[in-house]
Amino acid sequence: MEQLHMYHIHEILHQRRQGVSARRIAEDLGHSRSTVERYLAWGEAQGYLDRTKPLPPPEALVVTEGERLTPPHMISTVEPYRTTVEALLDQGVEMQAILQRLRVNHGYTGSYSSVRRFIQRIRPQDPRVCVRVETSPGQQAQVDFGSAGRLLDPALG
Repeated sequence: MEQLHMYHIHEILHQRRQGVSARRIAEDLGHSRSTVERYLAWGEAQGYLDRTKPLPPPEALVVTEGERLTPPHMISTVEPYRTTVEALLDQGVEMQAILQRLRVNHGYTGSYSSVRRFIQRIRPQDPRVCVRVETSPGQQAQVDFGSAGRLLDPALG
């Protein structure tokens, strides 16, 4: 688990203050439930989940080094085969086939989950975009279908 960005921490705390469950927060933000629960416990200890007080801005939520929330990093059993795995990924080989090739060609005895976690770490996918619109009750109607029209992609113009 890596250290989360201050905006992610802010969003976790904000959603919890709105009554959203840790499971739903983890699903919405793409983090594990244990990561979300760890940050919720930290936020509770800091008093950030008290709804009677305003939630501090994201910049105030930077977790200091002394309050490090990440466990020590374990080396993957797939690490010795990194170059092989990367070459297979470049060829478009799927994870299950990579596992089979590692077992047959290199005597790998690990699990599919180990291969999947390793690949997700070395080749992370782009996160899903979620835009939250907050308005006063009755000020705006929202639907979850349809089109927002053409939008400018800042990366590609």
